[in-house]
Order: sequence, then structure tokens, then C-alpha cells
Amino acid sequence: MRKNSTNKLVKKYISNECSKDEDELIENWLIDPQKRVSVNKLMKSQWEEYDSSSYKNEFFNAHALLDKVHTTIQSKNVAPLKTSNKPWYSFQWMRIAAILLLPMISIGVYYTLSNPEQTTESIAYSHIENKSGQKSKIYLPDGSKVWLNAESKLSFPQKFVGNKREVSLEGEAFFEVVENPDLPFIVTTADINIKVLGTSFNVSAFPEDLVTETTLETGSVALKKVNSNEDFLMLEPNQKATYSKKKQSFAIKNVDPSFFTSWKDGRLKFHNTSFDEVATKLERWYGVEIQYPKTLSNEYHLTFTLNNESLEKILQLMKTLVPVSYHIDGKNVKIELK
Repeated sequence: MRKNSTNKLVKKYISNECSKDEDELIENWLIDPQKRVSVNKLMKSQWEEYDSSSYKNEFFNAHALLDKVHTTIQSKNVAPLKTSNKPWYSFQWMRIAAILLLPMISIGVYYTLSNPEQTTESIAYSHIENKSGQKSKIYLPDGSKVWLNAESKLSFPQKFVGNKREVSLEGEAFFEVVENPDLPFIVTTADINIKVLGTSFNVSAFPEDLVTETTLETGSVALKKVNSNEDFLMLEPNQKATYSKKKQSFAIKNVDPSFFTSWKDGRLKFHNTSFDEVATKLERWYGVEIQYPKTLSNEYHLTFTLNNESLEKILQLMKTLVPVSYHIDGKNVKIELK
């Protein structure tokens, strides 16, 4: 890229005005080792341009830039299964992005602090979305950690303000919440709210599922229906609360949490699980669509553990448990009864 066009493109990238193709172009340029000298010169010129007041005429939103970089890193740094055909992106991208954009982020932070009248604007939000077959790990502003599963969305403020820490979830996530008795942590879903002080737990809240599940590993959580005046329902470690969307009621039972939380460590555990539920989780895990006779779901329940195996190996294993054959065509899988 020529110098002038590169300068313009970087400014558009920072301002979130790039097209999808331009985003891809600038990101590939930033991480190209052969372009390191050019990148360093450009960042230096951006810094000097700020000193000449070009950025002082308008609020430089450092939070928006951080959100953009963070979202890009999440999408490029998702670790697909080792057997997948997708490339394995390492944490090197994250380190490079942090180094290259540090001057620009520092400018934004400095300008925000030196212009307190600008901080009265509403808090910006980060929105992380994983596609089918993707998983990611997210650090929240308070230091809490979130493992976000495939086909899942998480929204959270880039700075927690007020008397609570609130995030919104659609799909599945495992949370490790930093304890703060003065600032309760709230997870909101379409059907239930989950209130914690400091704990680790899993939430499965996919819109298409008939139930929303909360599995507690450590600590304690309180649950209740959205827009309900009922008292909170308390959950203890090694318990799972299942909320029926149809009945609009909770059911609690004792469980082994690892069957519901091991996905964050690259494993899926199934114990007497319906074929229908197994197929749904495999679709999200591998990013495929599975067709199968619905009679399989009523007749067969499966028990096995997936530990980073390829989809074909898992289907071969399922053949030993259920009398079926299968055919893989790209992202489409067809399973038939023998």
C-alpha cells in the first residue's frame, strides 16, 4: 500500500469506517513482519499528528478502538479444534496488536482524562459473538473471565459503573467472577437473571432451546425469572437449575458440573444423552449441519467423551454405539439408520 492511502486507511480503521475488505487489508498489513518498519513509522506519524492538534478537535474514543481491537483479536484468536481445516491463530497476533496500537490507545486515554467533560457520555459496550465452531476467552473490565461457546453472544460495558456489574448472554458461557460484595455480578438472559458475588458457573441460554440451564461449580448464585417479583432461587455448588420456558418454572438437581463445564477445556462429556442433544452440540462444536432420522432421538441415548477428536472420529465412535452410517460433504453431515 502507498503511504498516503495507508494513512487514510488506518484513520478509517481507527474510526471504524472501513469496509470488510478494507478491515482485512489493514489487519493483514499490520501483522506482516516484512512491513514492521513501515508500520512503526506510521504509528509514529499518528502520534506526532496528535501533538499537532488534529485529534484535539474531536473526541478520540479510546474505548471504541479497544473494543474494535478486542473483537478482532477474539475472532482471529479463536482456537478451533486441532483437527479442523481452519488455521490455528496464536497469541502472537494479540501481542502484535497491543504493541502497534498502544500509542493510539495511550493518546485516547490521555485525551479522555484531560477532557473530563467528555466522560459524561454514555458508557460504550463491547459485543462479542462467536460463530458456529468458534470458542473464545474474554476478560471483563473487573478482571472476571468468561469462556464463550460457539453460536453465542456476550455484551458488557467497557467500564462497570453504578452499583452492579451486568452482562448480557445469548448462548452458552462459563464465568469465573471476581468477588466484590459491594458490586453484585448480574448475568441477564432472555428468560432469567443470575445474580452472583464471586463464583464460577455455567449458563446455557440458546434461544432455540426449550430450557435455560445454570450449573454452579463454586460459590453461590441466585436466580429468578426476568421481570418477576418472586424471590430469588438459591443454587448451591454441584447443582443445576433448569428453567422451562414452556412451564416458566425452575427444577433443581444435583449433578457433576464437569459434564456441563468441560467444553471450555476442549472436551464434551455426554452421559445418557439423547441423540438429538448430542447432534445439536456437535453441530455447534464443529460448525456443521447434521441431518438424521428423528427416530434416533427417541430410541438412543449416548455416553462418551469428546476430547479434541475430529468429527469423523466421533462419527466412527457413534457407529459403534448406534447402528448408523454417515456421509460428510463439506459442512453437511448425513446420518442414516442401517
